[in-house]
Amino acid sequence: MYGYGQELILDETLGIPTYYQQDGLGSTVLTTAATGTPTTAPAYDVYGKARTLTPTFGYAGEQADSTGTVYLRARQYDPELGRFQTMDPLRGLPESTPTLNRFTYVANLPTQLVDPTGNFGFSTGGKIDLGHLSFSAKTKWFDINGWNPLDWKLPQGRSQSR
Repeated sequence: MYGYGQELILDETLGIPTYYQQDGLGSTVLTTAATGTPTTAPAYDVYGKARTLTPTFGYAGEQADSTGTVYLRARQYDPELGRFQTMDPLRGLPESTPTLNRFTYVANLPTQLVDPTGNFGFSTGGKIDLGHLSFSAKTKWFDINGWNPLDWKLPQGRSQSR
């Protein structure tokens, strides 16, 4: 496996070089042989449900298991349902409706956000503002009223559930 940043570029695990071509979300939309000849052209619905045969690393560049669920480090994601299989360890904020359902995948914005950790969404480019919940460039975690989830600190008057 070879990659650049978070993008998978080359897979040689079967002894045959397979090159991955990705869309803006990081989903594999084409695999090619070393000659450049297309080998697969996977397709997905907006929540990542496979519409065609997909490579090991498919929707949002993540790895699906034999049951079809996607491993996102902290939790398993089910693209068939468009939801996580377990509850988010962090409670949502009442003023940010998309955060209240703790099984929701990327605030129900799967065409604009990805969640490679199973905990927090990333914007795939630009800025998305949902009132009290905003998402910035791909390298920045989402920001809720100045709260950085990596710091595990909440604005004054807030508490978190573990």
